[in-house]
Formats: sequence, C-alpha cells, structure tokens
Amino acid sequence: MSVAGNVALELLTSCWVLQSAAALVKTRKAARLFGEHRRWLDGKVKPYEKRRVALVIAVKGVSENFERFMDFALGQDYPDYRVIFVTESENDPAHPAIRARMEGSGRATLIVAGAAANTGQKVHNQLAAFRALENADRIVAFADGDLFGRKDWLSCLVLPLNMAQADCSTGYRWFVPADQSMPNRVVTLIGTAIEPLIGPNWRMCLWGGSMAVTREIFEELEIPKNLEGSINDDARISQLARRAGKRMRYVRSVAAPSPVDFDWAALFEFGRRQYFQLRIYQPLLWWMALMIPLLFLASFSTCLVRLGMGELHMLVFIGVAVLLNLKRTEVRRGYLKYRFDQGEAAPLDEAVKGSWWLDPLINVVHLLIILSSACGRQIVWAGIRYRVTAPQKTEILRR
Repeated sequence: MSVAGNVALELLTSCWVLQSAAALVKTRKAARLFGEHRRWLDGKVKPYEKRRVALVIAVKGVSENFERFMDFALGQDYPDYRVIFVTESENDPAHPAIRARMEGSGRATLIVAGAAANTGQKVHNQLAAFRALENADRIVAFADGDLFGRKDWLSCLVLPLNMAQADCSTGYRWFVPADQSMPNRVVTLIGTAIEPLIGPNWRMCLWGGSMAVTREIFEELEIPKNLEGSINDDARISQLARRAGKRMRYVRSVAAPSPVDFDWAALFEFGRRQYFQLRIYQPLLWWMALMIPLLFLASFSTCLVRLGMGELHMLVFIGVAVLLNLKRTEVRRGYLKYRFDQGEAAPLDEAVKGSWWLDPLINVVHLLIILSSACGRQIVWAGIRYRVTAPQKTEILRR
C-alpha cells in the first residue's frame, strides 16, 4: 500500500477514537453550559422587560398527557402572554377538550383552521393562527400539542429575545422512553447524543416544539407567506433566518420531555419523516448527520478487520475508545440527573446506563434511518400522506 493509502487507513482507524473523544468533550461542555445557563437565568429572568407573547399551538387529538399539556400551556409564569390553540376541525377530539379547559382562563383563543389543501396540516393550522395575531403581540412563540415541562419554560425561551441577544430562539426535545425496549432505548440514545451538537448559528436548526421569534423578524422574513405550501415550520424558518443573517439561539435550559413508545416500524417511520424534512429544508445538516454514523461504522469495522488480520495494536485503539465511551456515559448520566426532575430522569438514566456497548447498533440504526430519507418524495404524517417536491410545494395525496 502507498504512503498515502497507509495514512488514510490510519486516519480511518482513528476516527472511532476521535469521535469518542469529541463526544465526551461535547457532553462535558453541554453539562457545564447548562449549569452556567441555569444560574444566569435565575439572575436575569426577572429584571428585564417582558414583551407580550402570542403562543401558537396546533393540536390534533387528545394524548394521554393532555391534562399535563394544558396545565403547562395555561400555567406559565410569564406575566404577559396569550395562547392561540388551533385544531383542524370542531370534530377533532382536542377541540371540545381544549374549549372546556379554556373556560375562565382569560388568556386563550381557540381557532378552527379547516382542512389543508397544498400545505402541511400543521403549517396550515399555524397560518390560521397567524391571522389572529394582534399588534400588541411582540413575540411569536410555538409549542407542540403534547408538550409539558417547567412553569418558566416560556420565560426562559423568550429571554434572549427580550434581551435583544437573538432574533429567534429554540429549545430541544428529550425523548423519555415509556419502557426500556430496544427501539425506545435507541431513539433516546440518539437524542441524547445529538443535543450536545446543537449550534452555533451556521448549523442551527430551530425545533418547532419550543421556538420563538420576535415580531419584527416574523414580519421581515414574511413567515406567513414563506410557509405557504410548506410541510414544515421549524426547518423552513431556520432556512429563512440563516439566509437573512438572523441570530438564532439555543436556550440550553429549555428542556421538553417527550414520552415515546416505539416499535421498530414506528421508529423508522418517525425517523425517516424527520430526516426527510431536514433533507428538503436543511440539506447541509442532512449531509453532516449522514457522515457521523457513516464514519463511526467505517472506523469501527476497520478496527475489527485489522484486529482479525492479526494487527494486535488495534486493541489499543479499541481500549481507548471503550474507556472514552464509558466516561462519556458517566458524564451523560450526571448531566441528565442534573437537568431533569426525578420523574423524567429515571427512565433516561436507565436508558443511558451501560449504553456504551450499544454504540455500533445505535449508529447502524441511525445510518439506516438517514439513508431511508435519501430518496422518495412522500411521507405520512398524522395520518395524511404528502408528496413534497420543493420547500413550498406540498401535495396531499390521501387523508
């Protein structure tokens, strides 16, 4: 083999160790930044001006956490906000349930959007909510219809906007497994591995389950106009904000527990839908996501093949990678216990505990999910089959 070939082989072999080291460093950094951010928030949330927020929530159906969601949506400690709930129709079970809980709240509006034609139904619902915005609404925030969490969620989410430190802000969804089945554990571990990688601005992707934008930027980016025909809200707004040079901020302390209970088929359908949208709206991030498990598996396989060929010094690479992953698991467990209440932390900790040996399986599954999104133009979302041919070209094929 040529010198260049030998160098390339050694670099490929080293990727496993380098990725393990980078994951450990990123996890440590995420834990440190979370602690610093919580202390900073405790001192900053109260003194600053709090502009009026319109919180837009598109809802479909009544989940098992519906009561927690409604308590969360209507019980934020932010002093000046209102909630705009949107359902597709009055026949949606969520509509009467929301109306019953709204009575006496004084801060909520319920809108019927109707069926979408050439736009994703969730985006269609949001567009209906935008028409109900008032001049006094200075920040537009978004939440998912099954979200729950802390009472200071909204205060934390919009703080960078109130302090003029960002134009858009976002939180992150943490998958909390319903049980420790392998599909649930895999999606939880993929999620915990992605979180430390969020940011900076050039590779930021807002998450629509916890997202906010100032009214000035909302109007400047012409968000209602630019969401017409789109199946996606968050990646599309991220795309618009990045092109316009706007500042996006990940608010690390905004954690949204998201209970999950997948079998393998449901996991692959969910994962493909996420990466399909990323490929359409954020192709650079899609390619970056593809390279992470691809490089890991190439390096891991090369180490095993070379060890099988008698190159015993590969044991050093494998040993170092295992030690780094053990340490990363320890740091990750501490981080999760620190940032979540015991109710959410316990199943997360159980999923992460002893997970270092699952890395090859996790990366195989992650790679297959990403590859499954590489082709095709159709996805099924909330029972509706769509064909998406461009960021603003969506066709509903079947309801």
